[in-house]
Amino acid sequence: MIITRNSDIKLDRNRDHLKYYTMLFIAFLQGYFKQNDQGQFRWSPDLEQTELVICDQDADLTDKYLPRIVTVRGPSSPLPMWFGDEGESHNSATGAKKRTILIQSSITFHCIAVTGLEAQQLAYRVYRAIHEYYMTLQRFGIHKVIRSMQISPETPANAIFSPEVISEGRLIMVTVPFIYRNTIVSTPSNYAAARELSLHMQTSMTTPNTREETTVKEEVPIIASHPGVPFTQPNAKEELQDPEFRNTRQ
Repeated sequence: MIITRNSDIKLDRNRDHLKYYTMLFIAFLQGYFKQNDQGQFRWSPDLEQTELVICDQDADLTDKYLPRIVTVRGPSSPLPMWFGDEGESHNSATGAKKRTILIQSSITFHCIAVTGLEAQQLAYRVYRAIHEYYMTLQRFGIHKVIRSMQISPETPANAIFSPEVISEGRLIMVTVPFIYRNTIVSTPSNYAAARELSLHMQTSMTTPNTREETTVKEEVPIIASHPGVPFTQPNAKEELQDPEFRNTRQ
């Protein structure tokens, strides 16, 4: 059981790649802690029986469920490299091509516990799980798990929860960078869906009353036909060479 606000949505690794990899790490940690002995952060799908809650940040759980691991995905950015820049043929009828890119991202595990020692122990278990089973993660679409993980310092008491609810609450974050592959399909501009999109954009860029296409008037610089100030060459026959400058423009 993966606790998220929309856990019933079917995942597609290429269409919903951000959510897919977030839920992949959740399932990974749940499976890892499920194998633990009783009293050693053993995970169970039953919230009333589990010793550890592993969920997404939007799980809407109350503060009573501790300890817990909350996943938060970091920023994602494409790497400047492509697999097959020319593209593989995807649909010969439309001319669509398939390309694969590498995207670098990160996942942060917020290890929250009542005491600082328990939060540190939990953070180390997460760190060790990634190191021991990174090749298993890479079998599910992750191109590379970068094992230069970072473990944050412990937060002070009462920085996570309200003292009226829980008198203590400590947080340690474990950040794991990773690279994954994402395949996209490039649609030609003459394809039906692309033409419909182009028509919508053209219609949207018109004035509401006249429905005439909105254009941006380009300012053309005015260049004089005879730039500069014309002058008359001095008379070489005269003994005194005195150039005569005069402006012939009216």
